[in-house]
Amino acid sequence: MKRIIILLFLVQILTSCYEDYITDYDYNSVYFPIQYNVRTIVQGEKNYILMGVGLGGVRENNKNRIVDFRLAPEMLNSDTLLLMKTTAMNFVKTEMSYIDQFALLPTNIYSLSDNKFVIKKGSPNGTVKITIDTTLFFRDVDNLRPKYQLPVRITSADADTILTDKSFAIIGLKYENFLYGNYWHGGKSVVKDLNGNVLETIEYYTQIPSASVKDWELRSISPYSVVSDAVGSLSKTNKAEMKITLNGSVVKIESVNGGTYTIEEDGPSYYNQAKLLQDRKIFLNYKYQFDGKWYHATDTLTFRNRIRDGVNEWQDENPENYN
Repeated sequence: MKRIIILLFLVQILTSCYEDYITDYDYNSVYFPIQYNVRTIVQGEKNYILMGVGLGGVRENNKNRIVDFRLAPEMLNSDTLLLMKTTAMNFVKTEMSYIDQFALLPTNIYSLSDNKFVIKKGSPNGTVKITIDTTLFFRDVDNLRPKYQLPVRITSADADTILTDKSFAIIGLKYENFLYGNYWHGGKSVVKDLNGNVLETIEYYTQIPSASVKDWELRSISPYSVVSDAVGSLSKTNKAEMKITLNGSVVKIESVNGGTYTIEEDGPSYYNQAKLLQDRKIFLNYKYQFDGKWYHATDTLTFRNRIRDGVNEWQDENPENYN
């Protein structure tokens, strides 16, 4: 008898749990799922981002719902700046560590696809497209960090409630150069003395995968240029060593102020103009002086991955994602 009572009790508990799972809550609500964010515009790729609201408390949205919002510059204050620096996602905290004061995103830099969110029937969320005027945005090199923010607040919604603590969102905006990221590195260097006599040829093959120490990181310094953290077959120095500027398919190579080596172009360098991330390659021809010798390098950089907005990106299957 005791076992039967226990079994009946367990059945009742499981039934109650299942009913909680298949039925809606007493109230539904609208909110911003991500309140503090930093988004990246990559030069040469999409010139827009999406911001969105979510619907909670229902298993299925059975109608279109309108969510009105407004700009909320009053939210750009020292308290929310501190929250973005301390409680947001790690990549947001990292980016905001460079920011000492909020600045409202100028209205001439962006446009909104709508003045309201629409959570369509059957969907748990609704989005608005923020399109960036990249000509203006890239004109300011300092936008490499999210010095501008877009604050918005929900004012009304076709829902029972608006979650007060999640009724607003602040989005910082920054850019990256088209070529930024991590690359598999391979090639060869012909070593010559100062009179031009060949002393040796050093080959360093592209190995996929390889130890990260053999990879190169290309870091954005402007909308149109990146810097590498190594040259030729030499070990990474963990500082900027070579400036790479892309213009169409043509790559320009220059030395970097404060770099270890004096670098010169040594023949044409180019980018293969691949649309998809996993197909991208950069072909470099340059020379640099080291230890009383000239190194004539012919290198190939093969895209490995990049981190954008906290997401590890290593491949894409849609060429339409790129201009």
